[in-house]
Amino acid sequence: LIHFVLTWLTRQKKLNIIRSRCTIFPISNISLLMNENGTEGRSACPSGWSKYGSRCFRYISTERTWAESEQFCVYQGANLASVHSTAEYHFIQEMVMIQTGGLPHAWIGGYDLAQEGLWLCSDGSRFEFTNWSKGQPDNYQGKQNCLYFNYGAEKRWDDGICSARFPSVCSRRM
Repeated sequence: LIHFVLTWLTRQKKLNIIRSRCTIFPISNISLLMNENGTEGRSACPSGWSKYGSRCFRYISTERTWAESEQFCVYQGANLASVHSTAEYHFIQEMVMIQTGGLPHAWIGGYDLAQEGLWLCSDGSRFEFTNWSKGQPDNYQGKQNCLYFNYGAEKRWDDGICSARFPSVCSRRM
């Protein structure tokens, strides 16, 4: 338990989001959080997943095509991650940075396979927030229909060839 708490606190400091001291008591797949003022909250994310808002996120380091990545996420009870705000995007980037030490390209859940320029989310949510790199999406050579992130110096979004192999980020509702 002590090692787990210290590891968690180290990660929180790296994320620069720790605001108060906490004690964590793991209970199967639910963690009970006790703050120093005695209040508690529950995080219903399974082990290996990170909570943001009402969803759990997981970085998958295995390189797969976009379709294989989506299929793997579905097998986990999730989908490739949809992104709905700048804050959520930065959370995902920080999660990936902690796990990899960098910001590699990775698949997320946007695609325009059905109609060029009509971007959809694989989890069925609305594709309203965008974070495209300058000049993107460009559907280079008419073959780029799947969304990955950490592109270019800006580390933003690009449309990629769906058969390219990248790591991915899955998300699921709590």
